[in-house]
This record gives sequence, structure tokens and C-alpha cells, in this order.
Amino acid sequence: MLPLKRLHNINANVSIRYLRFNISIFKGVSDYLKLLKQIEQQHFEPLYVLHGEEPYFIDALSNAIEAFGLSDEDRAFNAYILYGKDTDVNQVAGFARQFPMTGNRVLVIVREAQNLKGIAKGLSDNDDETSNSKNDLLDYIKHPSPHTILVLCYKYKTIDKRTALYKLAQKNGIVFESKKLYDNQIPDWINSYVKSLHMGIHPRAAFLLSESCGSDLSRLVLEIEKIKVNLQPGQAIDIEHVEQHVGISKDYNVFELQDAIAQRHIEKALKITFVFAANEKEHPLPLLLAMLYGFFTKVMRVHFINDKSNANLAKDLGINPYFAKTYVTACGYYNLTKLKDIFKALKDCDLKSKGILPSGASHAALLQDLMIAILY
Repeated sequence: MLPLKRLHNINANVSIRYLRFNISIFKGVSDYLKLLKQIEQQHFEPLYVLHGEEPYFIDALSNAIEAFGLSDEDRAFNAYILYGKDTDVNQVAGFARQFPMTGNRVLVIVREAQNLKGIAKGLSDNDDETSNSKNDLLDYIKHPSPHTILVLCYKYKTIDKRTALYKLAQKNGIVFESKKLYDNQIPDWINSYVKSLHMGIHPRAAFLLSESCGSDLSRLVLEIEKIKVNLQPGQAIDIEHVEQHVGISKDYNVFELQDAIAQRHIEKALKITFVFAANEKEHPLPLLLAMLYGFFTKVMRVHFINDKSNANLAKDLGINPYFAKTYVTACGYYNLTKLKDIFKALKDCDLKSKGILPSGASHAALLQDLMIAILY
């Protein structure tokens, strides 16, 4: 029998921040919104398996369950937060089978469940519901307690749908897959998150944040919150705020480089390139190549779009209307023949950086050579 010791007492004032998305933009997370609404309304299932590559949505949902699952009075006695590396499947099942000391339910949240000892037994390809292999957690999931909310937070990867754990969880509870957003969705995600804070953000500032943090939503939230505490209530986030509080240079960043290339400001573009080349750790060549490839791909697409209004380009390219004119400007400097040469230069630079094509040049030298090929 398991000792009834508290592994972690949940603070009564649970800190929770979750985002209300514009579903028309973020169709991929509509399941997240539906599930979040059910949790807010305290319509709970006995089992939640939250898995996938994007940890932010997993954390947000588990935090919501933590906040709404129990009353403040019951939380101190009936809530357990476990960590996968510190426990095993049988202990989790033991806590889940407990009866509430007060109130009418027990809450068990297993964070980092991918590290749970014994979890692999439920994830074996040849494991199924009729297996005789002993796994107390699988036995529990077959018949979950109506007095318990069990939440398994399985981060950074997905659970195979063929496994016993997945099949049983889907049959007797909720399985939610947390998918990463595409890079081109991040600026709009930032806008939505900032809006949920009753603030605004300049499109260039949102672009800089997305370029700095990539698709790491948790880091984006931290950076936005860092900026927020230094602003007046309701004040909009501008480039200067991002530069000051996130540590991105206003003059030497990916956005300024892209803008200089679009307008063929040779001196400015080369100056930024030299700064990037001298700080390879902060500006790795693979990320710059990806940015440049994406930029020139959009420029090429604009050549074939008849309606070059800001609204139409924003729709066709999946960008903020504010940036549409940048691509129209670039079209005037880079015709289709030049773009063909640029794509070849990008490919050669990538292959040389990986050692596939002979070069011997450093990444800094490759970047400088690439920029000259683009601008001249």
C-alpha cells in the first residue's frame, strides 16, 4: 500500500494564463478551445492524456485543470502534482485510486509523464488491452475512478495511436494532441496573446519577437510578460520595448536585414550582414538561410499575383497587411531571372555550410558571399 504522503501541495492561488485564440486564424487549436471551455465550466472527465510536440498547450490545459478542478478548501487535501522522473506508473495508479479526504474528488497531475517509470510498457507496439503484462496504470485506465481527475502530461512527442495507453485513454477519457504552430502563424499568435492582455503590439515588434523566439510559445509568453510589467496599463508594445527588454537590436536584426534587402539598400544590408557574421552564435547561418528562402519565395509569388493590394497579398501570402508593401518593393528590384540566381546562391551556401559542396570558408564568409550574390 502506498504511503499517503503529499508529494507536492498545490498553492490555493494557482497562477494560470491561457490564450483565447481567434478560431478563424488558428483552426488547428479549436480542440484546445473546446477542451478549455469544458474545463472552465467544470465539466471534467476522469482521465486526460495531453501529448504532443508543443508544450505550451499542454501546460495551459493542465494549469486550467489545476485551477478549476478543486475548490480552494479541497485543494490542500486532495491535489497531487507528480513528476515522471520521480515516480512510476504503479504509484500514479495508487494516488488515483484514493478517495477524497474532503469534497468529492481527487486531482492527480503527472508532469513530464514521458519520463514516468514503466510508461514504456503501455507504449509498446505489441501491447494491447488483453495483454497479461502487469501495468497498474493501464489497469486503472481501463476502469478509472469517478472520484478522480488524472492528468498525464506527455510532452515533446506524440503517443502512438496503436498502443494500449492511447486506445484505453481514448475510450475512457480525453486524449489531446498539442501540435506546434507553423512559423507563419506566430506573429498572429503574438497579436492574439497580447490582445488577451488588453494591450496592442506594432506589427514590426511582433515580427521581431517571432524571429527572436521562433515557434517557442512558452518563451514568447515569458518575453511578452517581461515587456508588459515595464509598460503602463494598456500601452502598446513597440520595437523600442522589444529592443530594451528582450535584447534584440533595433538596427541589427532579421527584420532590418530583410527590409534593407527588399529596398536594395546595399550599404545597410552589408553592414547588418557583417554584424551577423561577427556574432554567429546569435545569428546562426541555418536560420538566416531559412528566413531568406522564405522571403524570396514570397517575392517570387508576388510576381504572379495580379491583385497586389495589401489586403489581397496578405491573404495570399499569409502575412500581416503591414508587410505587403515590402514584397511589392522587392519585386521591383528582383526580377524572375535574378530570383533564379538567388535561389541557386542560397542552395549553394546551404550545401557548402554542410560540407556537401567543397568550400573551406567559415559560416561568416559564406554569409558575406551570399549577401553580395543577392545584392549585385
